[in-house]
Amino acid sequence: MKFISERRNSEHVVDEWKRSNPCASGNLRTDGSNLFSYRTKIGFTQNGSKVVIDFTKETGKFISHTTSVHVNMAKNVADKVVNPFQTEHIERGAHVRERIVGSYDDYKTVTHRVGRK
Repeated sequence: MKFISERRNSEHVVDEWKRSNPCASGNLRTDGSNLFSYRTKIGFTQNGSKVVIDFTKETGKFISHTTSVHVNMAKNVADKVVNPFQTEHIERGAHVRERIVGSYDDYKTVTHRVGRK
């Protein structure tokens, strides 16, 4: 696993996650399949697609400023972004097509329609 110094480096970890390579820097790490901010899984790989779990205040599941920064970096390379409330169903494989949103812009549109901003 590559270990790199802190700042330039969170983006590098995210890029390595996208390439399915293990990497770590500070409080962000990946085994190539999953992406972790501190000990919280913020991304995973499903059927070859990179999926980010949106732990930001927009979803009501804010964890910390740093984790939100990590999530937002990962959104830039992700194939899909999901609400934290959906992840249990996704990881069990239930109704995956209905629950995974195609892009972050689509996610914002969907959540706006149901009364969230």
